[in-house]
Amino acid sequence: DLNFRITATGEKVDLAAILEKKSWESQLNFRFESEGHRNANLPWTSLVAKLKADIMPSTIGPVALNRSLIKASYSEGKVEIADLNIHSQNNRLSLQGSLASDRHIDLTYKLTAKDFQLLSLFYPQVQVSGEVEGSGSLKGIWPKMSADGEIKIRNFTTSELAISDGLIQFAAVKTKGEPGITTEILLKSVDYKEFNIDNLKASLKLGEKKIDFNVSAFLKNKAFIHLAGEGANLFAREKEIVFSKVELGYSGTSWKNSANINLKVSEKGVSFPDF
Repeated sequence: DLNFRITATGEKVDLAAILEKKSWESQLNFRFESEGHRNANLPWTSLVAKLKADIMPSTIGPVALNRSLIKASYSEGKVEIADLNIHSQNNRLSLQGSLASDRHIDLTYKLTAKDFQLLSLFYPQVQVSGEVEGSGSLKGIWPKMSADGEIKIRNFTTSELAISDGLIQFAAVKTKGEPGITTEILLKSVDYKEFNIDNLKASLKLGEKKIDFNVSAFLKNKAFIHLAGEGANLFAREKEIVFSKVELGYSGTSWKNSANINLKVSEKGVSFPDF
Protein backbone atom coordinates (compact mmCIF):
# COMPACT_ATOMS: atom_id res chain seq x y z
CA ASP A 1 0.00 0.00 0.00
CA LEU A 2 1.00 3.60 -0.60
CA ASN A 3 0.43 6.06 2.23
CA PHE A 4 1.28 9.72 1.91
CA ARG A 5 1.11 13.03 3.71
CA ILE A 6 2.01 16.33 2.05
CA THR A 7 2.35 19.72 3.74
CA ALA A 8 3.32 22.94 2.00
CA THR A 9 3.37 26.54 3.15
CA GLY A 10 3.86 29.79 1.29
CA GLU A 11 4.58 33.27 2.57
CA LYS A 12 4.42 36.45 0.52
CA VAL A 13 4.23 34.52 -2.76
CA ASP A 14 4.15 36.99 -5.68
CA LEU A 15 1.83 35.77 -8.45
CA ALA A 16 3.03 38.59 -10.72
CA ALA A 17 6.44 36.91 -10.97
CA ILE A 18 4.87 33.50 -11.67
CA LEU A 19 2.24 34.67 -14.18
CA GLU A 20 4.39 37.50 -15.60
CA LYS A 21 1.55 40.01 -15.07
CA LYS A 22 2.44 43.13 -13.11
CA SER A 23 -1.23 43.76 -12.18
CA TRP A 24 -1.13 40.48 -10.18
CA GLU A 25 1.59 41.76 -7.83
CA SER A 26 0.74 40.04 -4.57
CA GLN A 27 1.68 38.73 -1.16
CA LEU A 28 -0.09 35.37 -0.95
CA ASN A 29 0.11 33.41 2.31
CA PHE A 30 -1.20 29.85 2.52
CA ARG A 31 -0.88 26.39 4.05
CA PHE A 32 -1.69 23.22 2.08
CA GLU A 33 -2.21 19.77 3.61
CA SER A 34 -3.09 16.47 1.94
CA GLU A 35 -3.04 12.88 3.14
CA GLY A 36 -4.32 9.56 1.87
CA HIS A 37 -3.55 6.04 0.74
CA ARG A 38 -3.81 3.75 -2.29
CA ASN A 39 -3.80 -0.02 -2.74
CA ALA A 40 -0.84 -0.75 -5.04
CA ASN A 41 -2.66 -3.77 -6.54
CA LEU A 42 -5.67 -1.71 -7.60
CA PRO A 43 -6.06 1.07 -10.19
CA TRP A 44 -5.61 4.72 -9.28
CA THR A 45 -9.36 5.06 -8.73
CA SER A 46 -8.75 3.19 -5.44
CA LEU A 47 -7.00 6.32 -4.16
CA VAL A 48 -8.49 7.85 -1.00
CA ALA A 49 -7.31 11.34 -0.14
CA LYS A 50 -8.19 14.46 1.84
CA LEU A 51 -7.16 18.00 1.02
CA LYS A 52 -7.20 21.22 3.02
CA ALA A 53 -6.03 24.61 1.79
CA ASP A 54 -5.95 27.46 4.29
CA ILE A 55 -5.40 30.90 2.76
CA MET A 56 -4.18 33.39 5.33
CA PRO A 57 -4.80 37.15 4.99
CA SER A 58 -3.18 38.09 1.67
CA THR A 59 -3.21 40.62 -1.14
CA ILE A 60 -3.53 40.03 -4.88
CA GLY A 61 -3.21 43.27 -6.80
CA PRO A 62 -5.85 45.65 -5.34
CA VAL A 63 -7.73 42.77 -3.67
CA ALA A 64 -7.28 42.09 0.04
CA LEU A 65 -8.20 38.49 0.92
CA ASN A 66 -9.49 37.58 4.35
CA ARG A 67 -8.80 34.13 5.70
CA SER A 68 -10.33 31.59 3.30
CA LEU A 69 -10.69 27.81 3.49
CA ILE A 70 -11.00 24.94 1.02
CA LYS A 71 -11.76 21.38 2.15
CA ALA A 72 -12.18 18.44 -0.24
CA SER A 73 -11.79 14.68 -0.43
CA TYR A 74 -11.37 12.03 -3.13
CA SER A 75 -12.68 8.47 -2.95
CA GLU A 76 -13.87 5.90 -5.51
CA GLY A 77 -13.54 8.31 -8.40
CA LYS A 78 -15.49 11.14 -6.76
CA VAL A 79 -14.33 14.51 -5.50
CA GLU A 80 -16.40 15.81 -2.60
CA ILE A 81 -16.15 19.54 -1.94
CA ALA A 82 -17.06 19.79 1.73
CA ASP A 83 -16.31 23.48 2.06
CA LEU A 84 -15.03 26.12 -0.32
CA ASN A 85 -15.18 29.61 1.12
CA ILE A 86 -13.17 32.44 -0.40
CA HIS A 87 -13.81 35.98 0.75
CA SER A 88 -12.32 39.43 0.80
CA GLN A 89 -13.59 42.43 2.71
CA ASN A 90 -16.74 42.84 0.59
CA ASN A 91 -16.97 39.65 -1.46
CA ARG A 92 -17.63 36.01 -0.68
CA LEU A 93 -17.88 32.81 -2.71
CA SER A 94 -19.05 29.50 -1.24
CA LEU A 95 -19.33 26.18 -3.05
CA GLN A 96 -20.35 22.67 -1.97
CA GLY A 97 -21.00 19.47 -3.88
CA SER A 98 -19.31 16.68 -5.80
CA LEU A 99 -17.59 15.89 -9.11
CA ALA A 100 -17.33 12.23 -10.14
CA SER A 101 -15.18 10.41 -12.71
CA ASP A 102 -18.38 9.16 -14.37
CA ARG A 103 -19.06 12.88 -15.17
CA HIS A 104 -21.79 13.18 -12.54
CA ILE A 105 -21.90 16.72 -11.14
CA ASP A 106 -23.85 18.04 -8.17
CA LEU A 107 -22.86 21.54 -7.05
CA THR A 108 -24.49 24.44 -5.21
CA TYR A 109 -23.01 27.91 -4.99
CA LYS A 110 -23.54 31.32 -3.43
CA LEU A 111 -21.82 34.56 -4.37
CA THR A 112 -21.88 38.01 -2.78
CA ALA A 113 -20.02 40.88 -4.42
CA LYS A 114 -20.02 44.40 -3.01
CA ASP A 115 -16.96 45.61 -4.88
CA PHE A 116 -15.39 44.52 -8.14
CA GLN A 117 -11.69 45.00 -7.52
CA LEU A 118 -11.04 41.41 -8.63
CA LEU A 119 -12.44 42.29 -12.06
CA SER A 120 -9.69 44.89 -12.48
CA LEU A 121 -7.09 42.09 -12.48
CA PHE A 122 -8.54 40.80 -15.76
CA TYR A 123 -10.09 43.97 -17.23
CA PRO A 124 -8.33 47.01 -15.70
CA GLN A 125 -10.11 49.37 -18.13
CA VAL A 126 -13.59 48.39 -16.84
CA GLN A 127 -15.04 50.44 -13.97
CA VAL A 128 -17.90 48.72 -12.08
CA SER A 129 -19.61 49.45 -8.76
CA GLY A 130 -22.68 48.18 -6.90
CA GLU A 131 -23.84 44.99 -5.21
CA VAL A 132 -24.56 41.59 -6.76
CA GLU A 133 -25.80 38.45 -4.99
CA GLY A 134 -26.18 35.12 -6.74
CA SER A 135 -27.08 31.56 -5.78
CA GLY A 136 -27.99 28.38 -7.60
CA SER A 137 -27.10 24.81 -8.50
CA LEU A 138 -25.59 22.72 -11.30
CA LYS A 139 -26.59 19.05 -11.52
CA GLY A 140 -26.57 16.11 -13.91
CA ILE A 141 -24.24 13.90 -15.92
CA TRP A 142 -22.10 15.92 -18.31
CA PRO A 143 -23.11 17.09 -20.89
CA LYS A 144 -26.77 16.45 -19.91
CA MET A 145 -26.97 19.10 -17.24
CA SER A 146 -29.52 21.27 -15.50
CA ALA A 147 -28.87 24.56 -13.74
CA ASP A 148 -30.99 27.07 -11.89
CA GLY A 149 -30.44 30.16 -9.82
CA GLU A 150 -31.08 33.82 -9.29
CA ILE A 151 -29.09 37.05 -9.34
CA LYS A 152 -30.00 40.14 -7.32
CA ILE A 153 -28.63 43.55 -8.34
CA ARG A 154 -28.50 46.81 -6.35
CA ASN A 155 -27.06 50.18 -7.38
CA PHE A 156 -25.07 48.61 -10.21
CA THR A 157 -23.17 51.03 -12.45
CA THR A 158 -20.62 50.93 -15.26
CA SER A 159 -19.41 53.69 -17.56
CA GLU A 160 -22.52 53.27 -19.75
CA LEU A 161 -25.10 51.39 -17.65
CA ALA A 162 -26.86 52.06 -14.34
CA ILE A 163 -29.43 49.78 -12.62
CA SER A 164 -30.87 50.71 -9.23
CA ASP A 165 -32.54 47.35 -8.50
CA GLY A 166 -32.89 44.05 -10.34
CA LEU A 167 -33.74 40.36 -10.13
CA ILE A 168 -32.77 37.74 -12.72
CA GLN A 169 -34.03 34.16 -12.35
CA PHE A 170 -32.95 31.40 -14.71
CA ALA A 171 -33.29 27.68 -15.35
CA ALA A 172 -31.42 25.69 -17.98
CA VAL A 173 -31.62 22.06 -19.11
CA LYS A 174 -29.39 20.23 -21.61
CA THR A 175 -30.76 16.88 -22.82
CA LYS A 176 -30.40 14.78 -26.00
CA GLY A 177 -32.70 17.26 -27.71
CA GLU A 178 -32.50 21.03 -27.72
CA PRO A 179 -30.96 22.87 -24.78
CA GLY A 180 -33.55 25.00 -23.07
CA ILE A 181 -32.98 28.19 -21.06
CA THR A 182 -35.80 30.07 -19.35
CA THR A 183 -35.09 33.51 -17.90
CA GLU A 184 -37.21 36.02 -16.00
CA ILE A 185 -35.82 39.55 -15.68
CA LEU A 186 -37.13 42.40 -13.51
CA LEU A 187 -35.20 45.68 -13.52
CA LYS A 188 -35.95 49.09 -12.01
CA SER A 189 -34.51 52.47 -12.98
CA VAL A 190 -32.27 51.50 -15.88
CA ASP A 191 -30.15 54.09 -17.71
CA TYR A 192 -28.26 52.96 -20.79
CA LYS A 193 -26.84 55.67 -23.03
CA GLU A 194 -29.88 57.64 -24.26
CA PHE A 195 -32.42 55.07 -22.95
CA ASN A 196 -34.01 55.80 -19.55
CA ILE A 197 -36.29 53.00 -18.33
CA ASP A 198 -38.37 53.15 -15.16
CA ASN A 199 -39.36 49.44 -15.10
CA LEU A 200 -38.38 46.55 -17.36
CA LYS A 201 -39.90 43.08 -17.33
CA ALA A 202 -38.80 40.33 -19.69
CA SER A 203 -39.44 36.61 -20.14
CA LEU A 204 -37.12 34.71 -22.46
CA LYS A 205 -37.13 31.07 -23.50
CA LEU A 206 -34.13 30.06 -25.58
CA GLY A 207 -33.79 26.85 -27.57
CA GLU A 208 -31.01 25.74 -29.87
CA LYS A 209 -32.30 27.73 -32.86
CA LYS A 210 -35.27 29.66 -31.51
CA ILE A 211 -36.15 32.21 -28.85
CA ASP A 212 -39.56 33.17 -27.46
CA PHE A 213 -39.73 36.61 -25.85
CA ASN A 214 -42.15 38.82 -23.97
CA VAL A 215 -40.75 42.22 -23.02
CA SER A 216 -42.45 45.26 -21.52
CA ALA A 217 -40.80 48.53 -20.52
CA PHE A 218 -42.08 51.74 -18.96
CA LEU A 219 -39.83 54.66 -19.83
CA LYS A 220 -39.13 57.59 -17.53
CA ASN A 221 -40.73 59.97 -20.06
CA LYS A 222 -44.11 58.17 -19.48
CA ALA A 223 -43.93 56.17 -22.72
CA PHE A 224 -44.19 52.38 -22.72
CA ILE A 225 -43.55 49.49 -25.08
CA HIS A 226 -44.66 45.85 -25.06
CA LEU A 227 -43.25 43.32 -27.51
CA ALA A 228 -43.94 39.58 -27.73
CA GLY A 229 -43.07 36.95 -30.31
CA GLU A 230 -40.33 34.61 -31.40
CA GLY A 231 -37.05 34.62 -33.26
CA ALA A 232 -35.74 31.83 -35.48
CA ASN A 233 -32.46 30.92 -37.20
CA LEU A 234 -30.56 32.76 -34.48
CA PHE A 235 -27.13 31.65 -35.67
CA ALA A 236 -27.79 31.88 -39.39
CA ARG A 237 -26.78 34.83 -41.55
CA GLU A 238 -30.44 35.71 -42.04
CA LYS A 239 -32.45 35.80 -38.83
CA GLU A 240 -36.23 35.98 -38.70
CA ILE A 241 -38.23 37.68 -35.95
CA VAL A 242 -42.02 37.47 -35.72
CA PHE A 243 -43.77 39.94 -33.40
CA SER A 244 -47.12 38.46 -32.33
CA LYS A 245 -47.88 41.49 -30.19
CA VAL A 246 -46.74 45.09 -30.41
CA GLU A 247 -48.05 47.77 -28.07
CA LEU A 248 -46.79 51.34 -27.84
CA GLY A 249 -48.13 54.11 -25.65
CA TYR A 250 -47.48 57.49 -24.15
CA SER A 251 -49.18 59.33 -21.29
CA GLY A 252 -52.51 57.44 -21.33
CA THR A 253 -52.76 56.79 -25.07
CA SER A 254 -51.70 53.57 -26.80
CA TRP A 255 -51.46 51.83 -30.16
CA LYS A 256 -51.81 48.04 -30.35
CA ASN A 257 -51.19 45.49 -33.07
CA SER A 258 -51.97 41.84 -32.33
CA ALA A 259 -51.32 40.60 -35.89
CA ASN A 260 -47.99 39.01 -36.77
CA ILE A 261 -45.32 41.41 -37.98
CA ASN A 262 -42.45 39.65 -39.73
CA LEU A 263 -38.97 41.11 -39.56
CA LYS A 264 -35.80 39.76 -41.17
CA VAL A 265 -32.29 40.74 -40.13
CA SER A 266 -29.38 39.93 -42.44
CA GLU A 267 -26.03 41.30 -43.52
CA LYS A 268 -27.95 43.54 -45.93
CA GLY A 269 -29.92 45.14 -43.11
CA VAL A 270 -33.52 44.93 -41.84
CA SER A 271 -36.50 44.09 -44.06
CA PHE A 272 -40.26 43.54 -43.66
CA PRO A 273 -41.25 40.72 -46.08
CA ASP A 274 -45.00 41.32 -45.68
CA PHE A 275 -44.86 45.00 -46.64
